[in-house]
Amino acid sequence: MSEKNFAGYSKRREEEARDRARRRRTTRTASIIAAVVIIIAAAAFFVNSDYLRGHTTAYEVDGVKFSAADYKLLYSETVNYYYQWYIYLGADSGSAPDFSQNNWSAQIFDSSTGQTWGEYFAESARSSLIEIGTLVRLAEQDGFTLSDEDKAQIQASLDETLESYKKSGYKSFAVYAKSAGAHGMTDAAYIRLNELRELAARYSEWKSAAFAYTPEQLTAHYEKNADTLDYFTYRAILVKPEPVNEEDYADDANGLANAKLEAMTAAEEKASAYGERISALPRDEREAEFIKVAKEYDSALYAADASTKSEVLGSALPSVAKDWFYEQVRSCGCILVKRDSDDADAATGFYVYLYVERSSNDYSARNFRQLVVAPAAVDTSESIYVNEDGTPNEAAIETQEKANALEAQSKAERIYEEWAEAGFTEDALAGLIKEEDASGAAADGIHDDIPKQSTSFDKEVMDWLYSDERKPGDHINIHGDGGEWYILCFRGVGRTYADVLADNELRAADVTAWQEGYRADAKITAGWGSRFV
Repeated sequence: MSEKNFAGYSKRREEEARDRARRRRTTRTASIIAAVVIIIAAAAFFVNSDYLRGHTTAYEVDGVKFSAADYKLLYSETVNYYYQWYIYLGADSGSAPDFSQNNWSAQIFDSSTGQTWGEYFAESARSSLIEIGTLVRLAEQDGFTLSDEDKAQIQASLDETLESYKKSGYKSFAVYAKSAGAHGMTDAAYIRLNELRELAARYSEWKSAAFAYTPEQLTAHYEKNADTLDYFTYRAILVKPEPVNEEDYADDANGLANAKLEAMTAAEEKASAYGERISALPRDEREAEFIKVAKEYDSALYAADASTKSEVLGSALPSVAKDWFYEQVRSCGCILVKRDSDDADAATGFYVYLYVERSSNDYSARNFRQLVVAPAAVDTSESIYVNEDGTPNEAAIETQEKANALEAQSKAERIYEEWAEAGFTEDALAGLIKEEDASGAAADGIHDDIPKQSTSFDKEVMDWLYSDERKPGDHINIHGDGGEWYILCFRGVGRTYADVLADNELRAADVTAWQEGYRADAKITAGWGSRFV
């Protein structure tokens, strides 16, 4: 090969080598760029993934860590609570935002501060985290833990909750939580959060129960606050003014005001006449006359003899008449006629009050167990209970209600017989309550320190409990006026109800002071995961 040809060949080889080198560099650069893009994309996906939302700390309260998923779940629970109010009361209730708009951050919750509903929901979620975290930390300091039985109950409740979501079409609670905005929430995380909540709640109950008061403290507190702690029995009729047709005064504001004033004055005169009529009789006849007057005034509203009667703590008396009721010189039959509001513009009429009795609650409350057997409710939406024109089939409904009532009676009698065979012991009744009572009864059906004024139980039950003949161990199967059957065991008398009321007030004050203290000391810090909130 000639020198000239060799030089040309060498030059081509060099160019080819440089070209190959350039291609290698280009390929390597492209690979590096692609790898970087993939890494960046993967990192972005990871950073925005549900995993981080559920596994990184969004907030830490006194050492207790919460994820963004925890926060979002508490947030969604608050939203759902108000959504139920919205469904029940409607958009104009003022008790919830208008969910049809779905713009909570544009709807005002507190007009005085400008706080929006969205801000309120966020504040509520943070407050829940603070409350749970602080109480969990305090529980640890006091050595308070959940028992194995507590944990088993919690797990059973959670299993039931999780199962209910699955029956609603969600494969797991995590799927439901994601639909509610709580991305990253898993079944395990949900169980942990609820165990923390339950620990906080039970510790708070334990702490509240730990406050104790001597008999002297209880007596002193009651005597100091007798006006608000005594029970008052009274009757009342509200005499309203005759309505004024505002259309008659369309262009006469003064005329309308005068007409309303005249109507109110007439109502006052009528109420005063009623009061004078009742007061003219001997004291032992005044209550019967009061009932008669009420029926004359409004036969529909006051049809029942008890419709005018109230039994309330002194703290719940009508504000316009409290001072009158508190006067110690009051006796049965005293009459007061009083406008129903101190603000004349806000008044709707005049009350006629009859003072009946004041009780110092110096009696023993009652302790008992109760098993409730209620007739099954009739699902009136089923086709068998609906006529062809869409109206309720009253005959079919009545027939089924009677059948359900007989079934409830049969069940109550069968349970009572089983209890009899077991010797009517409390333990046997407790076991039957767990097996048979679907009423949401208290643990083991126990009810302690029940006052005679309680309206939480049927009259037949209260009459039996407060019979002078009652003694511990007594038992009965009572048919209530609402259709339920009540299987009862009298456990004996409880504390003096005056002591119960004094204890409740002292305990409430101490618990409030305790709560204010730990809430003021609570520390919440935002973690890396708070960016997902």
